[in-house]
Amino acid sequence: MRLASYRDVRVPSFSIRTLRDVLMGAGLDHLAAFRAAGLDPEIAEAPGSVVTGEQELAFQLKFVELTQGRIDLWMKAGQHYSMLAFGPFGLALATSPTLSHFVEASAAADLTYTLADYSPVLNSRGVVMGHRFAHREAPEELAAFYVYRDTVAGLRSLAMLTMKDPAPLTGVHLPLQEISPELVNMLPASASIILNSSIGVQLEWDEHLSTEPLPHGDMFQHETYLRQMNEHLQQFRLEQDWARSVVDAMKVNLERGVAMSDVAAKLNSSVRTLQRRLEQNGTTFRQLRDQARFELATDMLAETNISVAEISRRLGYEEAASFTVAFKRWSGRPPSQYRASPPPRRY
Repeated sequence: MRLASYRDVRVPSFSIRTLRDVLMGAGLDHLAAFRAAGLDPEIAEAPGSVVTGEQELAFQLKFVELTQGRIDLWMKAGQHYSMLAFGPFGLALATSPTLSHFVEASAAADLTYTLADYSPVLNSRGVVMGHRFAHREAPEELAAFYVYRDTVAGLRSLAMLTMKDPAPLTGVHLPLQEISPELVNMLPASASIILNSSIGVQLEWDEHLSTEPLPHGDMFQHETYLRQMNEHLQQFRLEQDWARSVVDAMKVNLERGVAMSDVAAKLNSSVRTLQRRLEQNGTTFRQLRDQARFELATDMLAETNISVAEISRRLGYEEAASFTVAFKRWSGRPPSQYRASPPPRRY
């Protein structure tokens, strides 16, 4: 998923709860992570609660800062991520009739609640022989954490699907210079390990496994959950279309500030209708204004030589320092670092 979309999508708070539990178990300051994300700690105790992707990202950044390279804790977090925690998407994966169905479902969903792109690994005859995921837009501070967490979660999912532990892999590609012994111990002895991968994480298996029936596979349930997942995605896109219109209206003149009445007028709507639509979509005027600022800022940082101070002024900030703080909250990096190494432009 693109970073701009991830920031505003609403996701279950189970990930926040998982990371909190890891911090508490290690005797670390879990409350600091809630403060960094602007969240009430009670949200981790409320079934059905949701957070924005931006809040989850801020929580993850603080989690990594607090764990300071504790790979054992990153792997422990990954062990708690279950397919069943991802709603219809996860249920579609869990009921996959074969590994080919599992890989295809993963690649088809562009709403995966993580900054990762999933794709199948195919041999020369077009047969599925693995699963690949890359974190192209992940903040630099989270890159290694994502690799360990998501690799462990991926291994756990494959073990659950095949009912074989460790998962029956023949090869593992990792974008790491070295691998921890703990992760090596999770892999079958027969799997070759390739480091410094430029393609992200790649988990490979013998091609014949891709078409073997999985123990808990059920085509009827799989297709039912895929339908529910697609309905969820469609609703998300409808919400994003409305939010997109609001963001685009805001971007016209952020320098002089934007009022809700001005945006409503541009959309041929009343203020009351605009407020109601925002509430229905679970977002706020301030969140969408931040998105508009973020998008304009990334464009100017990546494509122009305009100074950070001037970008700040054009976005309606009185002080460049305030913009810098906000941009780091949005992207995980200060503006100067983003400009020096922007992520690939994919829109």
